[in-house]
Amino acid sequence: MHVHYEPEKTVLRLLRVRALPRIVFLLSAEYLYGLAFTPLIISYTVEILPYPLRAKGLTIFNFTISCALIFNQYINPIALDHISWKYYIASLRLVAPTFPSPSEANKTFPRVPPVTRRPRN
Repeated sequence: MHVHYEPEKTVLRLLRVRALPRIVFLLSAEYLYGLAFTPLIISYTVEILPYPLRAKGLTIFNFTISCALIFNQYINPIALDHISWKYYIASLRLVAPTFPSPSEANKTFPRVPPVTRRPRN
């Protein structure tokens, strides 16, 4: 009896077996992330704003998100076409100020405001 071994089919079968759980995990993680994050971002914004400012705050918040989405959808591809890899450096310069400065490092949140507060004249 001759057994014909086909390594290509075995490798493809093994890849399918390994790929299925990963695909299921990625899709379920994306679904759960959207399920948790979507209401959380609105409820957090409402929670931190005082009652008289909630409507204005949510309007500004939604407008800012819409502007960011429009920018990412339409402006980023144009910039990537024109300056290619240098665009990543330009975008890093926009993100860099969000990292804490050395004076704020290793401090808890309540201890940061005295460092960043400027004296009034």
